[in-house]
Amino acid sequence: MPLIANRKDAIVGLLAVVTIVAAVTAIVVEFQRIERREQLVTEINSAGGVIAFTVPYDADPDNRDRSQPTTYTSLDFYKATIDDQWLSDRSTLQECPLDQLFLNGERLSDESVTSVLQLHPLEFFQGINVRISDDAAASLSSNTRFRELLLEKSHLSDSAFQRLPLERIEQLGIAGTEVTPAGLAELRRCQRLRLLILDGAQFNHEVAQVLQSNGRPLSLLLKGPTVTDEYLGWLKPVMNVSLALNRTSVTPEGIADYRVGLPDRTVFVDGKRHGGRTNAGSGAD
Repeated sequence: MPLIANRKDAIVGLLAVVTIVAAVTAIVVEFQRIERREQLVTEINSAGGVIAFTVPYDADPDNRDRSQPTTYTSLDFYKATIDDQWLSDRSTLQECPLDQLFLNGERLSDESVTSVLQLHPLEFFQGINVRISDDAAASLSSNTRFRELLLEKSHLSDSAFQRLPLERIEQLGIAGTEVTPAGLAELRRCQRLRLLILDGAQFNHEVAQVLQSNGRPLSLLLKGPTVTDEYLGWLKPVMNVSLALNRTSVTPEGIADYRVGLPDRTVFVDGKRHGGRTNAGSGAD
């Protein structure tokens, strides 16, 4: 009996030691992770970027969706530029899953952009001078959290556009890309789209019909001098679209014709509101 008791004591003691060692190891690993993250923040700031770690609004443990992250991570390299070597030298970035990314891809290869999009569970991506290849678009499609894509002076083909998760995307800005009116037929797949940004070369009567057939309320921003009064004629019967114009060639006469018989219809031109009703019921021209 004493021998059995001694063995039990020894096992209990060993388990206690193992528990202590595991706890100490976990603490050391966490400190190392924090140190690596602080070093990464310093390197990002030195390169002109900004990384932020915030707590989501719905992070209350009683209300939060358990599948969502408890920390929301945003990386901004929109005004600063990084290259392939900078990314490859910072494997620590993989330990900080990004939810939001602003990226200037002027010095990045297609492969690097694709790699970043594949590695991180992004909800939002805004890029300037980036190239979204077919593989990059496919990686966004496999990311079930992705919902906003805004591109500027970037490359996106009809083929890559077709691979995007359009059924989930809520905000889509593709003005200045290679997406054509024919490619925009894929917009029929959209189920959650609230904002769409296009340029004059991408929009035509057929695209207006696609938006009309969708039937869901949509804010449409058309950009560029090739947008004329004719575009408003295509949009006139599309009642589910709220229109905004930026640096276009649309005339006051064209806007007036667009609103004939529809006093509540509002158009925003370069940030200025035209039409609609005020609280007193009069127009806001």
